[in-house]
Amino acid sequence: MGTAMTPLQTDWRQEWFEFEDATYLNVSGQSPMPRVSLRAVQSAMEAKKYPHHKPDSTFFEVPNRIRASIARLIGGKADEIALTSGASAGAAAVAYGLTWKPGDEIITAMGEFPLQYTVWKPMEEREGLKLKIVSPRDRFLTADDLIAAMTPKTRLVSVSLGASMMARCWMRRAWLPRVTRRKRCYCWTSANAAAPCRWTSLSLAPTFW
Repeated sequence: MGTAMTPLQTDWRQEWFEFEDATYLNVSGQSPMPRVSLRAVQSAMEAKKYPHHKPDSTFFEVPNRIRASIARLIGGKADEIALTSGASAGAAAVAYGLTWKPGDEIITAMGEFPLQYTVWKPMEEREGLKLKIVSPRDRFLTADDLIAAMTPKTRLVSVSLGASMMARCWMRRAWLPRVTRRKRCYCWTSANAAAPCRWTSLSLAPTFW
């Protein structure tokens, strides 16, 4: 007769350092690190003191494990995951990785995170592209606003999943067939996003995430 397993309960409050002097809300600008992350950073710094005493697996095992974990989380493949220093670096990698033609359009939204402008705006002069910044027709931006802004020259739609109401309009399944029929690329930056439902990269199918 098997023994019932008791689920492991984690008190997440103990995984963070206590802020006794403030209610800290600036987690998008400078997010505090949980204890486990700080320990990992300290371990990595120790390894870099004398790297000639460490096997190669010390430096490659962790990134490989992270890529595999992210792939399981979003329903992708480990070799499709690139680790960057942040969302801005990831968007820059997309910008330099695509082949552009003069006149190609990039669509983003009004009130987006600064990376949407610092990455794409300079490409107007460098590559001859056009950055279109879409404003909402009503109170909040919707997927229909973005789709309405598309033209035959639209090459990429780039928005942040965590920006304002953006999560709601991008998680609508109706968005996907309407965009893929037009054969457009779309790029999400989701470093600060949180979604209250289950979803995967396969179900939402961004070109770049």
